[in-house]
Amino acid sequence: MPWADRPEEESFVVSADELRSIFEAAGFEPIAWNEQQEALSEIAQRRFAPTVDPAQVGLGQLMPEFEARMGNVGRNIGEGRLGLLLAVLRAV
Repeated sequence: MPWADRPEEESFVVSADELRSIFEAAGFEPIAWNEQQEALSEIAQRRFAPTVDPAQVGLGQLMPEFEARMGNVGRNIGEGRLGLLLAVLRAV
């Protein structure tokens, strides 16, 4: 995963159902909850107009080996070990 620098680091993800339960237990109500293809479709429809030069900001500036790490994210999504989620929550 992109946030782990070494294999021995604790690095884990939870299922979307477990994450939803955690949010709800913390007092949040999902307004929108789109998983996998729905999340990807919604993200793809968004228009983004950067206000600064993208080469000067972003995760690539903060994360070593950015290209390899993002490639691993894509591979893990493709192999079903990682999913996409787009959520909007409201505090209740």
